[in-house]
Amino acid sequence: MSLSLFTGLNRQVPEQERKIVKFSVGSILCAVDIMHVREIILPREISPLPADDPSVIGVLDHREAAIPVVDLRRRFKVNDVRRVKQRWIIIAVEEKSIALVVDTVFGVITIHKNQRRDHSALGSTDVSWASDVFGDQDGLLFEIDLVMLANSVTAS
Repeated sequence: MSLSLFTGLNRQVPEQERKIVKFSVGSILCAVDIMHVREIILPREISPLPADDPSVIGVLDHREAAIPVVDLRRRFKVNDVRRVKQRWIIIAVEEKSIALVVDTVFGVITIHKNQRRDHSALGSTDVSWASDVFGDQDGLLFEIDLVMLANSVTAS
């Protein structure tokens, strides 16, 4: 039997596309790379934590670890009514875990390189929290800069 039949089985996703988890924070569409997502869970009880950053709302006791919980609504100063499908996305970046409070998780989608949008014109608008911007059938999709987020949370 020829091994050439099996050469395509272990193909990686081409560099021009990536898998991301798409979610909303208020009316803002956001994403995180699937490689950083550990779990998506329902909200749970948290312990209060004094922090300089008001978006760090407490600490979650999860799988024998104390994980800071960041409410992205507070971080982005979103004031509209909360959605009923609120979820927490537990991410891991630079050996740190963080729970992100989001409104609705839409699921895993594939984003293509040609969907990337130039966002340099947004200079006066504070979107420093976004590492990239993509065009999506639902509008613009902002990829969260997880390294910056992790560093700011652990510095609080």
